[in-house]
Formats: sequence, structure tokens, C-alpha cells
Amino acid sequence: RNPKAPEPGMEDDEAVWARMVDAWSRMVELARGAGAQIVFLHIPQKSPWGPQETPPRLQQLCATRECAAIDSLPTMRAHPDPDSLYYPKDGHCTEAGYALIADVVVRELDARGMLPETLRLADQSVAASIPPGGR
Repeated sequence: RNPKAPEPGMEDDEAVWARMVDAWSRMVELARGAGAQIVFLHIPQKSPWGPQETPPRLQQLCATRECAAIDSLPTMRAHPDPDSLYYPKDGHCTEAGYALIADVVVRELDARGMLPETLRLADQSVAASIPPGGR
């Protein structure tokens, strides 16, 4: 082993992103091989280091590989009380945060025609009805 080689996961950003894109590409191929469609979901973590954006490399991969990506970040930012969607200490989503993300996923899949008719949305006001801090 090379003593100057970085530990796995500690490589420079480009090397890490290259591994991520490779993993995503394999996921696309596995889904296609199974006759399935694949949708990637961006779940933003609240970060003290600044606002998160959808990973541009994921957007690029989906554009070139003809797969879909759902970004819950815009809906979470538009929520009347975005802080209620995250735990303050670790930045992970609260129950309300995950409920909102689930709503985004269902709406996006519905809009893309990827939901079976039995799961199509009857109530289009679900996201607006999730109050700050809970359901």
C-alpha cells in the first residue's frame, strides 16, 4: 500500500465525484437491465456551511443518461418554516421534513406519469397542508 495515498473517501473532490458518477451510472444500467426506470432523489441536509444546491453532476448524468432526478430542495426552501424541517443539531430531516419530501416524490412521479393509476393523487393540496413542525 502506498503510504502517501489518501484513505478511501478522503481523495480530492474530483476523485470522489468521479466515483459517485460511476456508481450512479451502474445504478442506471442495473435498472435498465431489469426493465425498470430509475429516479434519483436529492434530499438536502441542513448545513451550517451554506446553502445546498442540487449536485450539478447528478443533473448532468440524468441529462446524458436519460434518467430522472427529483430535487426536494426548492419545496423545502419555500416552506413557511424551513427550520422545522430539520433537527437543529445534526441537520437531518424531522418527521415534517420527510413528510414534505415524500409529498414532493409522489407529486413528481405523478407529473411524470410514473405512478400507477391506483396511486394517482386525488388531493393536490397535501404539501400546503403540512404545518411547520409536523403533520
